[in-house]
Amino acid sequence: MALSRYAGRLADLIRGDRPVRNLTGRLLWQTGLCRHFTIPKDGYRLRFFPSSVSCAYWIDPEARAADERIVTRLLGPGATYVDVGANVGTLAAAAAARVGPGGTVHAIEANPTIAGFLRENMRLNGFDQVTVHNVAVGAEPGTIRISQRRADDMNFVSAGGDGVAVELTTLDTLLGGLERIDLLKIDVEGFEKFVLDGAARVLSVSRNVYIELFDENSARYGYGAAEILERLRRHGFACHVMGPDGTLRDGAAGFDECLNVLATRDPGAPERVGP
Repeated sequence: MALSRYAGRLADLIRGDRPVRNLTGRLLWQTGLCRHFTIPKDGYRLRFFPSSVSCAYWIDPEARAADERIVTRLLGPGATYVDVGANVGTLAAAAAARVGPGGTVHAIEANPTIAGFLRENMRLNGFDQVTVHNVAVGAEPGTIRISQRRADDMNFVSAGGDGVAVELTTLDTLLGGLERIDLLKIDVEGFEKFVLDGAARVLSVSRNVYIELFDENSARYGYGAAEILERLRRHGFACHVMGPDGTLRDGAAGFDECLNVLATRDPGAPERVGP
């Protein structure tokens, strides 16, 4: 039984376009040797930490190319970027490279272990323009628990009380003093409603919001992902659902699959954010 299970896992690893790199990456992750490797990107590097996001990037450095294009398209030198759910800092690093030393990046990551990886990636690149916040953000201050899944890109606020305890604040308390935010990115595995509940001031100074929505995640907290679209529209944003090829479409969407939404105040929003 165990042998067949391991054989099945091996078969999964060698499928796909990069079977050797996939298998090697998993072995490096399991042994901890991954920390000796870095992943070169355009204008920055990422350390190969023992995390699922780092491993995905090591296997395929273009794993989140569409997200990176959003960052590079909407940010320029001197701009301000806020990343809620920054994980190991893949997009925070891309933003820091783009905004330069005259810009500002606030990277918020609730999980303490992953926030440590995030800080190390920023130090690796000498990105002094990045401030890392190891807190959760929601509707009100307090303490919550964050899950500790091996798939660290899927950690979430644990309603059942499992996981690690972290400080909870509001986005307005943390960053309400900012006068302009060129891009606010939110990816918190269903907790988006509560982030926005505590972010009225931050939303009022944000030009663009890039947010991941999925009914399966939001149902964990008792609401539908489409509610977020209506919330953003009430704040004066036009909402565009981004397709896998980078095309943007208007209107309501069903969120029975995980979709990225770009909400913008720019009336001249592009029809496509792609290569």
